[in-house]
Amino acid sequence: MDDRKVHRALAYLATIALLGASSPSGGVPATPDAFMAAFKSAINTKDKAGVDRLVYWGKADAWSRDMTESVLSIYEAETIASAHLAPLDRSSADTFVGPNGVKYGPSIKPVYTVVLEYSHGPNVTQDEGSFVIGSTGGGWYIVAMAPVR
Repeated sequence: MDDRKVHRALAYLATIALLGASSPSGGVPATPDAFMAAFKSAINTKDKAGVDRLVYWGKADAWSRDMTESVLSIYEAETIASAHLAPLDRSSADTFVGPNGVKYGPSIKPVYTVVLEYSHGPNVTQDEGSFVIGSTGGGWYIVAMAPVR
């Protein structure tokens, strides 16, 4: 095995060990930084199931799940170049009434905004997007929309 393959294999094993050490049981990232590393890895390796495991669905119904997944599918089609945490804006905890007459809000309390820079492909400048994350049960998750009372 040449040196590059050995280095790649060691880097891969170190990443798996780091994610495992920083996560509570079930593989959920235990810190915001571990969350961002797991999200970037899942997106850049086109691991849709891995992205879905990072969402806190809570009481999400079919409509709110479809809406959350449609937003995430935008990122799943891209390559994440960088990500950083930013403070929340006031609208992060807003509620709204969906077209089905149900009132929706965050599935868990939003804590940070994750700001992503991603690229579409060759000859396309980087673009930016964001979503919010929160913590529950010792893990960090993407905050989904869910019905609220």
